[in-house]
Amino acid sequence: MSQAQDEISELMELQREAAKPKSRSKKSGSPKKSAASGVSAANEDFDAASQSASDGEARGHNSELEEKMQELSESIENAVAEIEQAAKEEPVLVSMVAFTLGMVIGQSFSRR
Repeated sequence: MSQAQDEISELMELQREAAKPKSRSKKSGSPKKSAASGVSAANEDFDAASQSASDGEARGHNSELEEKMQELSESIENAVAEIEQAAKEEPVLVSMVAFTLGMVIGQSFSRR
């Protein structure tokens, strides 16, 4: 009987942890989930469901992943800003690069 109660309490704890990412996504203001946030929520649910590691280690791992995602987001934003700046300074060069890149990608997808 006590084992069943332990399992029920563990299940309730997992449900609370699984509800946390859902409440964060509702605060973002967008009614639709992007693919990245869906994958992120799935990864967090999986981490919450797997109890092989202690809670402290799991939280440390999640915070590490969040930091890496933040760094990646910042680097993408910086790259986009650099491309926009280059497009303002040298629009002809950027157009030629975009055309060349399109030709290379097009050739890589051709069936020859």
